[in-house]
Amino acid sequence: MEISAGLTIDLDCPNIKSNANLAQGTQSMIHLSEDIHSLSDFKRQTGKFTARLKKSGRPAVLTINGRAELVVQDAASYQRLLELAVQAEMLEFLRKSQEDMEAGRTVPAIQALERLAKKHKLNRKGK
Repeated sequence: MEISAGLTIDLDCPNIKSNANLAQGTQSMIHLSEDIHSLSDFKRQTGKFTARLKKSGRPAVLTINGRAELVVQDAASYQRLLELAVQAEMLEFLRKSQEDMEAGRTVPAIQALERLAKKHKLNRKGK
């Protein structure tokens, strides 16, 4: 099953595979030499930082008194990050569901619906 942003899941063997251009060609790793800056520098050169954030797609770590305190990134990269998080949650759900199926911890849908109908004293339409 192909999932956007370069993720693929094989339901027979649930592995996550990521394409080289994950998140539409942006790099998601932080470069220590390029992406860590003081908050003071960020405030003085906000325009320059904004352009770099948009161009690279990578977040910037901002420091206060030499300690990492904030992470900033452009809105498009943040949106892609949120979408990837949702996809990762879905992949985990699918993996656990497949484990349940393989371990015999599932029942056919019709059987489950019949149990619910009986439990809640519901009548099926047409009967």
